[in-house]
Amino acid sequence: MDESVDQIVAEFTQGHPNWIRMVVWVGRLAEPDRSPAEANVTVHRVLSWDRDRLIAGHGRGHGARQAFRDIDEATKDVPWTELRIEVDRDGQRRVDLITDRPMRSVDNSATDPHWRQVHDYLDHNRAELDALVERLQASGDLPGEATPQERSRGALGYFRRDG
Repeated sequence: MDESVDQIVAEFTQGHPNWIRMVVWVGRLAEPDRSPAEANVTVHRVLSWDRDRLIAGHGRGHGARQAFRDIDEATKDVPWTELRIEVDRDGQRRVDLITDRPMRSVDNSATDPHWRQVHDYLDHNRAELDALVERLQASGDLPGEATPQERSRGALGYFRRDG
């Protein structure tokens, strides 16, 4: 499953060079008679660091279809209703198969308020994301962060000789 998750991350973060967390939720849907629908719903967010703040955006995951199929095949014996993937820039990841919730209805699945949790991920998880920024900053992995040399290149830094 790790290889499939890596493919999903690569697809969704493409075009987001300063991404720090990628979040994807896949929901198995039910027909009105509660039988499994043939389609799933996928919602996602790509959280990026933009100079001094977090921003939430969307990625393009069209190339991830096979990776999702591979995960579906690998977990076919697990009665999951939601797959939740969170991957951080420094490699930390969490993949959860949710089995204790009912399938969401295929009718109006794109506007189901349940998925607002992902759309509003930045607001709902601010403290956790602030801690992630601190962790990445401490390790030197925060994208777009100026190095100590770059910070000293102001007007006075011009006259300072490094080395």
